[in-house]
Amino acid sequence: MEPLTTEKEYRILQVARDVFLEKGRQGARMQEIAERAGVNKALLHYYFRSKERLYRRVFEEEVVRFFKNFMDTIPAESDFKTFLQEFVSNYLHQVANSPQLVRFVLWEIREEGEVLTGVLQRLFQGDPVQNNPFIRRVLQAVQDGEIRPTDPKHLFFSVVGMCVYPIIAGPLLERLFPNLSVTDEQFIKERAQEVFQLLWQGLQPTT
Repeated sequence: MEPLTTEKEYRILQVARDVFLEKGRQGARMQEIAERAGVNKALLHYYFRSKERLYRRVFEEEVVRFFKNFMDTIPAESDFKTFLQEFVSNYLHQVANSPQLVRFVLWEIREEGEVLTGVLQRLFQGDPVQNNPFIRRVLQAVQDGEIRPTDPKHLFFSVVGMCVYPIIAGPLLERLFPNLSVTDEQFIKERAQEVFQLLWQGLQPTT
């Protein structure tokens, strides 16, 4: 059997991503993926073995691409105020520009997130908590007296929740608020500033 070329493999993964996004992991069919990609179903099974393995490959590529693009934009050396401001702004922009990943993650959460958990464990070298750069940076900021003592996991939850909610609830919010577009650049900038200011004010050291 002939090996997959780079072009063929890329085509299969792109098509598989589209089908999974349209129909979810349960609704997607290998036959449809093969037909759209222009390959034989037997060849698809030979290289990817099963729909589950193909899904994991597609999902992992989406998550890894998101985190790499995101983390590459965060300043490694900066005071915590700058770090937090950049983190919030970059995270919001990445989420707004990655609707396909948001949909994948929502499906994963609904199905208990086993695949996502595995991907995050690989990304963070087996421990998505201790090796999380955000959590490490918060702990350092507390130690240095830049911010008040705070639980880093709750701060992380707050950042993610406040950034992701408008994107997830976009269709509803856009119906409720006239002229609102949650992916509009101006809205994202305003949202990033509001989230940062709210968080920063609450993190000030007590005197």
